[in-house]
Amino acid sequence: MGAKDLVTILHPAIAVVFVFPLLGIVTHYAWQTRQRRLSDKSSDKAKFPLLSARNTCSLAAG
Repeated sequence: MGAKDLVTILHPAIAVVFVFPLLGIVTHYAWQTRQRRLSDKSSDKAKFPLLSARNTCSLAAG
């Protein structure tokens, strides 16, 4: 089994382990931001707290 075969086998695993969770995280934060911006337009006070600093720290920690 050569290096090319090994890379061919590992490529889908890398996508599942790293890329798909990252897409989920980005989608989650984008949805939170969209909901907060829509609520800002409809009322004077945002219904969603601004949690970007805490969310970023929890993302970096694990």
